[in-house]
Amino acid sequence: PPLECSASNFGSFKTFKGFASGHKLIEVSNMGGDGVLSWQMCPENAATDTSATAFFFDEYPTSPLAFKSPEAYGAFKSTTTRYIDCCSPGTFVTPAGAIAVKVTNMNSDFLHLNEIEIFDAEGSNIALDAKCYSRTSGFGGSPNCLNDGDVGNFPDACSSHSSTDGADNYDFCVLDEPVDIKAIQVYPFYDPANLGMTDRLKDLKVEIFAAVTNVGNVTNPANEGGDASFFGLLKTYSLSFSSAEHGPKAQTPLNLPLDAFSCPSSGTLAPFTYHSDAGKTWVLIPPLEGQVNDNTAINMGAVCKLSECGINEYLDSNNQRKCQQCPVDAPRSPAGSKSINDCSPCPDGTILAHPRATECSLADNYSIILEASGWRVWAPEFDMESSNSDWEVRRLDFYDNMNCDGDPMD
Repeated sequence: PPLECSASNFGSFKTFKGFASGHKLIEVSNMGGDGVLSWQMCPENAATDTSATAFFFDEYPTSPLAFKSPEAYGAFKSTTTRYIDCCSPGTFVTPAGAIAVKVTNMNSDFLHLNEIEIFDAEGSNIALDAKCYSRTSGFGGSPNCLNDGDVGNFPDACSSHSSTDGADNYDFCVLDEPVDIKAIQVYPFYDPANLGMTDRLKDLKVEIFAAVTNVGNVTNPANEGGDASFFGLLKTYSLSFSSAEHGPKAQTPLNLPLDAFSCPSSGTLAPFTYHSDAGKTWVLIPPLEGQVNDNTAINMGAVCKLSECGINEYLDSNNQRKCQQCPVDAPRSPAGSKSINDCSPCPDGTILAHPRATECSLADNYSIILEASGWRVWAPEFDMESSNSDWEVRRLDFYDNMNCDGDPMD
């Protein structure tokens, strides 16, 4: 059954259980003229790469469902929730693979790296499609240099470069999707004219994580500032460079263990809100992304509230304060109407062509009269009114044919 909005049920929470496969469509009715839908959802029994997306429509999503258009076609808004961001505290999360590689200078010194290469089982450098970040940047350094594929010495090739020589200087790269990383190769900054700079990199720590959160809050990848949080440490190892050892160093094979780790979520998930003045909302949820199993599901909850009804509706105080459509014989009412007495009929000869129409329209179910003893010009005010003044009819001619050919009738 559809979820119904009401002016009195704010605070009620309805939970829906959806399967991981197939599309799920939820109808939210009775949204009136200013309905607000507060929406929350979370995958259950899932992995680090599992996510659920909901698309919000004001009309039935015919194109995605009937013609297999992209789910976003015709949607006004959407929201995506990752399992890693909403799992229950105290539960354990199964890694789908590695998602982030982090390199930290444990020497409390500057960090500057030329390139980080990350290889999958096919031997492809998947770091080229990753997004890289530096905790701080200075001296012309950029995290974009970490995965640009341009390896070499200074000044021919660019590098990352921290702005200070303090502790916790790190660079990291986040992959597009979890991967079973087979090898990592790191290239240090090397300046043949200043060998001491490479000596700063004598105590590096490389860490591989299954999950990273809050990277969406980072506005400047060159100065990440410690906003990102890393979870599910899969492997860590030490790395050392010096003026005498400045060539790239690879770690292989990695043999990453995919052990479950404690859920990093706080258990609170900010609701997503959707405003509608169309009277009804449709929520389309496509199949989950990422790894799923037979027990994977989607837990969805919604709260809906309205304060006034839309055009041609009235608030029925005797029916849980829901909006009711004005009756057929009196179909019109202004937005915000609170009684059936606010509904009024259309003028004779006109109809309300659509439940949310703002004006009555001329009816097209009339009969053509060819002979009569008298005629009347029917010009209701609503149909003749212009932006500046009413129309003034100064001459009216009648003809004996539908094309108004020949002389007018006497």
